Amino acid sequence: MLEKNGKKLKKNLTQSVPDSDSPEVDTGMGGMARAMLVTIPLAIFNIILILGPVAIIAGSIVILAVTSICVVLIGLTFFLMGIFQPFIPVISFFPVLISPAMHLAAVFAGIFLFSTGNLMAIGLYKLSRLLFKYSIEYIKLNYRIITKSEDAK
Repeated sequence: MLEKNGKKLKKNLTQSVPDSDSPEVDTGMGGMARAMLVTIPLAIFNIILILGPVAIIAGSIVILAVTSICVVLIGLTFFLMGIFQPFIPVISFFPVLISPAMHLAAVFAGIFLFSTGNLMAIGLYKLSRLLFKYSIEYIKLNYRIITKSEDAK
């Protein structure tokens, strides 16, 4: 039984790899030329119509990430200022905070800004993952277009 399976495996391996003398294998430059004829217009199309919007989207993601970090830091600053300024009156970022109601408003504003910044970061993370997934699918589509042109005879 082992010998029978070994012969079957050897037969399958030899069938799956065609000889270079067989008419199935294209050893000429036809397949390569077709691939180049498809690749050049595809590259020009990608550079002209795809690269601009992708650069704008990537720049927007970076800007939103920086904005999210700034909102979190401002919220943390407001929160700590509202809590610690009554105890350390020497350090005064905003001399407006005189009454306890203003300190309480600064604490709640800090909590709000901190939470808003974190929600922005979470949404940005999900958006980035989605855009990355679609970018990979677009690259795979380009690869399939090029390889199909190479396979066509």
